[in-house]
Amino acid sequence: MTPTRRIYARCYSLLRRVHHRLLLGRPITRPIEVARGPRRDLLLDALAQELTASGISFTTAGKVNQLRPRLHFHIRDRAAVVALLTRSLDAGGCSALFQQWPAPLRPTSQLAGTVDRDDLLRFDVWIQEKQGVSSGSETRSVVEIDFWQESVSALKGSDYAQAPRTNDILTDARWKAFEDVIAPRGERPRFLGDTDAAPDLYGRDFPIDVVFTWVDDQDPAWLAAKAAHRWEPGDHEDHQGRADLPERFRNRDELKYSLRSIEMFAPFVRKIFLVTMDQTPSWLDVSHPQIEVVSHRDIYSDHESLPTFNSSSIETQLHHIEGLAEHFIYFNDDMFLGKPCSWEDFFFANGMMKFFPAGHSISADLINSTSEEYLVADRNAVDLFREHFGFVVHKQMSHVPYPVRRSVLYELEERFQAEFDACQREQFRSPNDLRPIAFMAPHFGFATGRAAPGRLRQRYLALWKPVIDEQLANVLASRKHHTFCINDAGVPPEREAVVDGLVRTFLEAYFPHPSSFELGAS
Repeated sequence: MTPTRRIYARCYSLLRRVHHRLLLGRPITRPIEVARGPRRDLLLDALAQELTASGISFTTAGKVNQLRPRLHFHIRDRAAVVALLTRSLDAGGCSALFQQWPAPLRPTSQLAGTVDRDDLLRFDVWIQEKQGVSSGSETRSVVEIDFWQESVSALKGSDYAQAPRTNDILTDARWKAFEDVIAPRGERPRFLGDTDAAPDLYGRDFPIDVVFTWVDDQDPAWLAAKAAHRWEPGDHEDHQGRADLPERFRNRDELKYSLRSIEMFAPFVRKIFLVTMDQTPSWLDVSHPQIEVVSHRDIYSDHESLPTFNSSSIETQLHHIEGLAEHFIYFNDDMFLGKPCSWEDFFFANGMMKFFPAGHSISADLINSTSEEYLVADRNAVDLFREHFGFVVHKQMSHVPYPVRRSVLYELEERFQAEFDACQREQFRSPNDLRPIAFMAPHFGFATGRAAPGRLRQRYLALWKPVIDEQLANVLASRKHHTFCINDAGVPPEREAVVDGLVRTFLEAYFPHPSSFELGAS
C-alpha cells in the first residue's frame, strides 16, 4: 500500500469510529417501525366504523397476522375514502404521513390534492407516536390502502377488477364477485378469504409461544447455591472448559430489551414462559396475561439434579413446561428481534419448523474432550445420529431464536432417554451434554420431514472484538436485521466496564420504550 493510500485508510477508519461513537452516544431520532401500535389499532377501529356508517364497501387483505394491515376499496370510492381517512386522522390527533412508492413520505394533508391522479391506486399511512421526551424517539406503524381498478389485461378487459399489488388471497376477479366480497356488513372488516368454505392451507392454525431461560447472577441465594455446588475442572478427566466463567451467567438486563423486541416486532406470540431457578426480575410484571414464570422444579423429571447451572441440562427439560404450545421459539436472553417479524419467519404453515444453518461446519472426528462444551455436546449428538439412524451432520446452527416443536423433543427424549438423563444430571456444562433444541431438533426434524432450512437476516455481535463499538453502531443505524445476538464471551477484564456501557447504551437506543411486561409501564 502506498503512503498516500495508507494515510487515506487511517483517516477513513478514524472518521468511521467518530461516526459510530456519535451514533451510540446520542438518542435515536429517526422513527422505528413496529408491528403493532395502539394508535394504528384505534385508527383501524375508527375507520371500520366510519366506512360502514358511510356505506363504503371494503375488505381487509389476506392473513390475520399481516404486519401491515391492508384495506381494499373499489376505485370509484377513492375520493370518499381519502376524505374520510384524512378526517379520521385529524380527529384522532395522530401524527401521520402517507407514502406512494417510490415518492417520499408526505403529510396526509396533501392526500386531497392527489386524489384525482390516475396513478394513486395504493399508498401507505404511517402512524407516528412520540414516546419519551428524553429519548426523542418515535415509533411508526403502517396501514396500507389499495384501490382496485379495471384490469389492464387486454384478455380480461373491463369485466375484471385488479389489485394494485399482490396479496395472499386474491389479485383479480370479476367485478361482481369482488363487489360481493367487499359488501359492507356493519360488523367488522372482512377478510378476502372469508367466503371460502374451508381454512386456507397456507394460513396458520396453531399458536406459537416463546420460552426464555434467565439467571440473575447477583442474587445472593443463587450465588450461595452456586458456591455450594462449585464446579471443578477435575470433575471430568482431561476436560478444561469454560463452564464456570462469569460470562456464562452475567446479567445486564438483556431480557428486558429482548421482551421489548418481542412486543414491538412479533405480534403473533401467544405466551412467554420465563424459566428460572426461582428468580424473577425486579422490573417484570408477573401479573401480565402473556407472562408465566416457570421454576426449574416444575419441569425437571429428576429433582436430585437441581440446582443446575448448565444451560444444556435445562434445554433437555424445556418441553416439559405445562401449557406450552406445540410450536414455540426458544430465546436466550442475549437474542433480540431487530425489525417486524412474521410467524412465517420461523415456521411453515403446515407446522414444519424452520432452522438456520451457520456459515461454518464441524466434523465430529475433530472434536475431543478438551474442546468447548457446546462442541462436545454436538459431537455427542452426531455420534447418536450415526449409531441409531445411519447419517451424519456437519452444520451448526446460527445463534438465533430457535423454532421448535415439543413433539420432536419428546421423541428425541424417548429415543435417547439415558443420554437426556445423563445431561440433566450435569449441574455445570460437561462432556455428557446434549443440545436438544440448538442442534439436535433441527437435524432430526429435517431427517423426519418436520423441519427445513429458512432464511433470516441476522447478526452475531461478539463483545470481545476490539471493533464492537463500530458493529453495534452499524446495527443500530441500519435496523435491517430480523434478529441479532449480543454474545458475552471472551471480554478481557480491563474492558468489561467499557463494554457494559456500550451494550446498555445500544440496547436503550434500539428499544427505547418500556414494554407492557415492565412494572409501571403505561
